[in-house]
Amino acid sequence: MNLEKGKGLGANWLLGCGLAALGASAPTEAALVTLSGVFTNTTGAAVEKEFSHKIIVTETITNVGAFGNLSLVITDFNRNGASITAPAGQMYSGWLNGVQVKSFAPANAPGGGFALTAAARSLATFDSSYGSSSAPQAIASVLNANDEIEVRLKFTVSAGDQVAYSATFNLVAVPGPSAICAALLAPWIGLHRRRRTENDS
Repeated sequence: MNLEKGKGLGANWLLGCGLAALGASAPTEAALVTLSGVFTNTTGAAVEKEFSHKIIVTETITNVGAFGNLSLVITDFNRNGASITAPAGQMYSGWLNGVQVKSFAPANAPGGGFALTAAARSLATFDSSYGSSSAPQAIASVLNANDEIEVRLKFTVSAGDQVAYSATFNLVAVPGPSAICAALLAPWIGLHRRRRTENDS
């Protein structure tokens, strides 16, 4: 009777260790680039602008995944409406060593482009994201120390209006199947060794 209880406790311990192992094998942050600011178009015509921010990676990781977000606020300053637009795939981009590895902009305009408009004397907001810390999107097999990662925004702002922008490009190390299996097997191996030691004594 006591032996059965012991087995139940061992199973519960093993389950807890397995869950802990899964948590330990979740993606871990490796590098994060953020970009934010405010631009006011003081001219009498629409203006195309491009903004970027880059950082140098400090560690080497494998199985690289990404997740990020894009937030915009367009405000009408000249009382005739306001807009921010971009061709398909050019609103947001992520770069690794000068090579584009990610493009993100929901297609909400004719031709697959992006458009956000505000009525006269008002503002409009946009917020969207891709991937997540628990489910990043694969972009590269290896990220090396001293590599350069960058996030860029490119859009056109209507005459006389203002846009506030914010974007993130987050790279993480995603455990491969072998790492997850090893993490799950570790508690079983430890329990088996413990039982052998107890039986030998």
